[in-house]
Amino acid sequence: MLNNHRTILEYIPQYLDFCKQEKKLLPNSIINYNRFLSEFKNWLHLSNYKSLTPFNFDINHVLQYQKYLENRSITQNTANHYIIGLRGLFFYFIEKGISTSLSPTQIKTLKITKKTTNTTSQALNLSIINKLLSVPDTRTLIGSRDKALLSVLLSTGLKVTKLKNLNREDFIPSLSGGELKIKTKQDIQVISIPPETADALQNYLKKRTDTSPTLFINLRNKKQHLSKHLSVRSIERTVEHYTKSVGLPLKITPELLRNVKIASLLKQDSTLMPKGIKHATQKILHYKFYPDFKNAKITKTNLSWNETETIIAEEINWLKQNILTMTSHEPKHPLLHCCDCILRKIALLIVSGNVQTTYFETNSNTKDLWKGLTKSNKIPSIHRHGHDWHKKMMDVVSEYFKKYKIETEPTLHYGRADLQIIINPKTTLYVEIGTVSLFKLWYNLWVMKNTTFLIIPDENYAIEFRT
Repeated sequence: MLNNHRTILEYIPQYLDFCKQEKKLLPNSIINYNRFLSEFKNWLHLSNYKSLTPFNFDINHVLQYQKYLENRSITQNTANHYIIGLRGLFFYFIEKGISTSLSPTQIKTLKITKKTTNTTSQALNLSIINKLLSVPDTRTLIGSRDKALLSVLLSTGLKVTKLKNLNREDFIPSLSGGELKIKTKQDIQVISIPPETADALQNYLKKRTDTSPTLFINLRNKKQHLSKHLSVRSIERTVEHYTKSVGLPLKITPELLRNVKIASLLKQDSTLMPKGIKHATQKILHYKFYPDFKNAKITKTNLSWNETETIIAEEINWLKQNILTMTSHEPKHPLLHCCDCILRKIALLIVSGNVQTTYFETNSNTKDLWKGLTKSNKIPSIHRHGHDWHKKMMDVVSEYFKKYKIETEPTLHYGRADLQIIINPKTTLYVEIGTVSLFKLWYNLWVMKNTTFLIIPDENYAIEFRT
């Protein structure tokens, strides 16, 4: 590591140039990073910390800066953007080998305390949705099509543009429901659909007498050929028509409908079990995946129940301390932007036993979780995604698992992972390196059963989630 006497203020222009030249960020992103760090520079000047170097900047300075932001006339979300900007600067120090006394993972965002409400989202609940699905007259072809369309929209959360482009061949029925193949720019994503949605699709397709490959066809305009896909506007009108039929006084859009199921899951605490129930300890089989973790310090395995809310609060705090989160493009719903709401849902999955967690940390017997690969200069440089540290860890993990089949950026039920390690036909390990979207983590833990996720926020520790 380089240890010189340059101040943090001197490094900031270099960091912005790095974002532009090496990370190839868009001009607007560079402007935002500069704006976020301008507030930090102001604080350094006001606090007489102009001579602070990266190595002298410690956790007390972070707490002081957080306090300064809390006292500013800005929202907590804005303050957190400034903190995330500072975190990015410290990732740059690590990537460039500049000595620091602080890990980026120690730079925590502020706890969001303001509550948001949304009249429209409160009016929508599962009973309203079930009523909505019962309105279309499935004795007719149009009614069958509309019920199938609404059911797919609600159960998958697909964007309308992708929904309208579906073809018959994209629907694959199965004994447990079915799957839909969604074409993306890079590849084809396969998502599961519940039995009721698959039934609605099959009933609709049975009534079709045409040979058009299109799944949701335009049936009202007789002048148009049946192969024509429903337009986005036609789907919007369909949603408006049926939501008015159930007596909702609000304007409901497909964008809002597609998030209803997710919002409902966020509100449910039904996974909670009665106090006093203990879960049987599961035999740890993790080492067959990463044998060099055997000597790692394991500070967390399965949990047992005591005082429910106390344990949940402890889990939320543990998650905050150990998962490096990112700001990402989540579905537009108030609950999806409440970090504590999502953290609670992840904590509930852990405490209820639906998700098993294990925390691996280096100790005196384990200088490196990855066979010493993080210190090696002989690892093939094969990955180009992300910043320098992210690329390096992608290479390290790929080298560690090189005897298995490895895929880059595999599609999950929501979003993508960094790596997919195929241990055997029945066992797949998904790897996330560095920052992770809380919403993406929660949603995939919820819907992807019998799956292992390995989160690697730092070289010195890793967290395994097993569903």
